[in-house]
Amino acid sequence: MNGKKTGFLFFTMVISMIIFLVLPGCVSVESLLRDGKYIEADKMCAQRAQLEQKDCYKKIARAYLASGSLDEAGKYFEKAGDKDGLKLVAELFLKKKEFKSAANYLAKSRGTIVFKEEFANNIHKWPESDTEKIHRKIENHKYIFHHKRNKGSWFSWPGRQNFSLKNDYKIELVFTRLEGESSCALAWGMNNVKYNYLFGIYSNGNYYFGKFENSKWKSIIPGTPSEFINKNFTENKLTIEKTGSIYRFFINDHYVCKAAYSGVFGNKTGIYLDKAIKISATRLVVTEYPSLNNILLEIAGQNLKDKDYNSAVQNFKSAGLTDNQMFMELGKHYHASHNTKAAMDSFLKAGWTKDKIKADHILQEQFINNKNKWGVGDEKAFTLEIKADVLIFNHKRKKGAYFTWKKTSLNTNSDFIIEAVMKKISGRNTYPYEILYGFKQVDNYYTFGLTGSGKFIYGAYENNTWITLKNYTECKYIKKNNSWNKISIVKSGKNMEFFINDNLVHRADAGILSGRKVGFQINRDIKIAVDYLTVTNLPPEELLQIYADQFETEKDRAGLKNIAEIYYLKKNNLLGDKYRKLAGLKEIKHKDYDVDICFKALKKMELNQQTINTVESVFGKTSLISSLKMMYPYTDKKGRIFLYNTIATLKKK
Repeated sequence: MNGKKTGFLFFTMVISMIIFLVLPGCVSVESLLRDGKYIEADKMCAQRAQLEQKDCYKKIARAYLASGSLDEAGKYFEKAGDKDGLKLVAELFLKKKEFKSAANYLAKSRGTIVFKEEFANNIHKWPESDTEKIHRKIENHKYIFHHKRNKGSWFSWPGRQNFSLKNDYKIELVFTRLEGESSCALAWGMNNVKYNYLFGIYSNGNYYFGKFENSKWKSIIPGTPSEFINKNFTENKLTIEKTGSIYRFFINDHYVCKAAYSGVFGNKTGIYLDKAIKISATRLVVTEYPSLNNILLEIAGQNLKDKDYNSAVQNFKSAGLTDNQMFMELGKHYHASHNTKAAMDSFLKAGWTKDKIKADHILQEQFINNKNKWGVGDEKAFTLEIKADVLIFNHKRKKGAYFTWKKTSLNTNSDFIIEAVMKKISGRNTYPYEILYGFKQVDNYYTFGLTGSGKFIYGAYENNTWITLKNYTECKYIKKNNSWNKISIVKSGKNMEFFINDNLVHRADAGILSGRKVGFQINRDIKIAVDYLTVTNLPPEELLQIYADQFETEKDRAGLKNIAEIYYLKKNNLLGDKYRKLAGLKEIKHKDYDVDICFKALKKMELNQQTINTVESVFGKTSLISSLKMMYPYTDKKGRIFLYNTIATLKKK
């Protein structure tokens, strides 16, 4: 009997332990939440399988929501990947007029996974090798990464990545240490092994953050202990979140620290190992979010629609707008609402007085000399020289690209036009020559250009990674081979318009321009000539409409001339003609011309008073002359070309 009782007691204890260990994990999350034991509920959720885990986190989020803890609710909706829950949290913050929190959760609700690696195969081209120094291999849904040496370090990243890290983002790495005592880190913002950022952990329970810049290590957050690091040979999850100008760092979904964001070197993301360590990685995910500032601007726009102007101003300022930019946005809103007086008042506060409603020619480069100090020189890889009134740019290497640029006062917050006449002198017709703009540093700028074979291309470098925005496209307006072509880039509101020989060939979103430099880029071993480059700031479209009506009412011919010139520059000949006629100017007929012939002809003459007198002696002092002066400044080669053709025609008669 004693043996039977003992066996029965043992069986009873086993069953009790099973009930104690298993049953609560399956059915007791709700009871824990009812008792306010959120931390215990979180731990219980963490032990479940991935699909069950998400539902479990949703329950915690709803419990926090019911208790009024919106931030905690948002945190668990994010863990659950519940975008509707995140939107709900954002809406509740909006009702409370806590706009920054609302913008944060709206951005998270619009997150897009741009890279996801769970190592089912090697579609992303991770390096695999086995040498005396390193072992890397994908097997059983894991990336085995073994740095065998007891010195130095090693990086590994996939060869196929296509994201830019240009806005806000989150990067997650899940891995398990298998051998060794040194550190493993998430590497991102990489250009190469010499330039990158690291967030990592040591086996002793410390985390760190820093960067390699030109192979020199700079510690930003030195080794710091954290209770959230799983020590020994267990799984850890490292997460970085970039929001605006701040990095936030998480270990196993627990916040540990923050640091200032100071840009990245590139877009590569991967894994870093210190000496003599072996790990298995199971997950690497990159999620991009819309810019927090853009979301705040969106909220401000809704504030304006709701006529909540105080909140709109608050959000414009939170988004980083200057007072002038804020008044511009208010002016545009009032203009769209047909409140002309309020719109005009706002535009005036933004600095747009009547005398500024004209084309501001900030750069008119004709390459007659080098007064604008282009970086001329004859180097091993390239030559840049000004010769015979043109800029000659020669790329001598058979790989890569070279560029040259000038600082300008380009107003990236308003409209503008950039225009150049260029041609290829020598080299393959498949290599493009391009205008570059929005240039701040060598790793962030836009380009638009064409090839001798008759194609155009549009793209951008973002954090040193090329992004094709419009791939090579056949264009009937391009003069092929070594012919002159006029390339025009017009920013009009939120759009960028691209013209070749005055014909619209592409339209795109204007994007965010990081700088004001403008110049040229050539690819591989080609040689080009640039006849002229002009950069002109233009008033916003809304201002043109308001002032055009005012000038018409006041019969202000000078103002109407300025409006006409702006529309002609923007290639809107219909409105250009309208305001030219209202200004009392006769029609200006300028035919298509062969740029090669006119260029050679211009070498034989310069615009001077004698030229003006020659034209006036035939036409008299009519509005044609004033039209020429208004449309084409004397320093503009296009005006000189037109005058030359006019005189040549008269001489034939």
